[in-house]
Amino acid sequence: MLCGEVRQMNIELRNTGQSALKDVFLVSSHPEFYSFCASDVRNGASEKANDNVYAALSTDARDDFIVVKTYDWSAVCKVPLSADGIVPGATVRLPVWIRGPQASGVHAIHMLFYYQPHEPTSKLRHRVLKHKILLTTISSFSAQAIAFRRYSDWQEGLIVNLEAENVNQLQDSSITEISIAQVSCASKEWCLYPSNDTDLCGIKLNAREKVCLCCEAVKTAIQSDSTYFTNVFYSKERIDSALSPSFDLYNHFLHECNELSTSTHCIAVADHTANDKAKALSTAVQVGLTLIIFWKAFVVDDQGVSRTVVGQHHIAVDTVNIIYAAVPVSVPPAKPSLTFIKEFEEEEVTCERAPLVPVIMLQQLATYCIRHPALVHHDFHYNRLCVVRATVILHNCCDACLTVYISTAYSPHKSTAESLPMSSGQALQHIENMALDEFSWCGPSLMSLRLAARETAEVQMRACIVHPGVFNLSGFTVTASPESILSSVKLRSGRTTSSGREENVCPKNPIMQLAIPPSILIVQNTL
Repeated sequence: MLCGEVRQMNIELRNTGQSALKDVFLVSSHPEFYSFCASDVRNGASEKANDNVYAALSTDARDDFIVVKTYDWSAVCKVPLSADGIVPGATVRLPVWIRGPQASGVHAIHMLFYYQPHEPTSKLRHRVLKHKILLTTISSFSAQAIAFRRYSDWQEGLIVNLEAENVNQLQDSSITEISIAQVSCASKEWCLYPSNDTDLCGIKLNAREKVCLCCEAVKTAIQSDSTYFTNVFYSKERIDSALSPSFDLYNHFLHECNELSTSTHCIAVADHTANDKAKALSTAVQVGLTLIIFWKAFVVDDQGVSRTVVGQHHIAVDTVNIIYAAVPVSVPPAKPSLTFIKEFEEEEVTCERAPLVPVIMLQQLATYCIRHPALVHHDFHYNRLCVVRATVILHNCCDACLTVYISTAYSPHKSTAESLPMSSGQALQHIENMALDEFSWCGPSLMSLRLAARETAEVQMRACIVHPGVFNLSGFTVTASPESILSSVKLRSGRTTSSGREENVCPKNPIMQLAIPPSILIVQNTL
């Protein structure tokens, strides 16, 4: 099978005993491998099936989102049988949906069947049957995603970039083409929408080709324990991601993600969740959405017969500005450097027993943007001073009160160009290399204001320009200080000592927030 391939099979159960079987339970070493599609929590049957695997979305269904209530996941699965069970000598064939693991290689899947007779006796209460499957998976499709905050007036939005690749080698012609049919989002807080209109012709990828898809995530107005399923269609086939087998495979992935805490797609701020104050800060970077990518591959076997296979990949995006991959990658711990000098640890008085907070999290407590005209015409022969009004919009992304400071005496772009993820740092470095003109801000060089939890505020600023040119009005810094919180936490600086231990420091000053992209203003002289 291909990695992530979903296939419908039949499982055959035969009662070779002399008594009828009542209940049959199944437990496996890979519970995410199979699904009996018996856990549909939403009423309604599908109109048709996509290649006899997925349920199609009904024509009268809403296009915005589908609400599904969550259910308790269990590793022990009850095989859906009729009320009569399996009589002696009878054979029952049940449909089952299997999905190839996302990691390539040979997988040994152990299955244990537990069954009971209709009338248990003292000598026969239950029986077990062991079964083993050897499965070989081949890499075919890979994907990674990252979520950015959207720099706009309404800050409760995200830009989600998805990069997909056909990893089939050029010399291997078994997989001729892979097309992306649909991208769905499952979340309790976010709904996914396309950033532009799609042509519904499918996104086809040949060997070693990549594609980058951009979507927008909007926060839902109603917060509940239900899960919202939203779909972005790239083909005419509309898959119902809230029905089985897609829904079951999604729940299997969530359980697997919770167990694999060391994988890259399960990164979470778990060092400070026990402290309520630190937990209020962690909400500034938490996302909590899962992308479900539905794809279709055209495969040619050794006899030259072509067939179409379908599958799905999952990516859990937990934190902003971090790249998450579909295949978990375990990072080995760094080995401590060799030292012959004993290090004496300094006594920590004010920061003892304080929860550890990553520095990158405190750099994203508040987000901001600047609004100003893109082109200004001014007659410098009549008035040598051109004043351009700008509005800085600040938004508190966490559940704690912040004291935000705006300083116009220092430009943060050169110090943050290397820390921005993906291509933002390259675009920022390109603009920094441009010969931009200088200007001055009118007013105090340091301004402060208090933002309550999730509050948005505006600050009016004025730029003084004395000659025409091209100017960058985002050359100011924004720092934030959580009220009554920094004194009770320690920062994970990311630096390690010679003994291999991570160096932790106590924050004393406001933390500089991540810089926004350059905002260009063009001033022309009126003739």
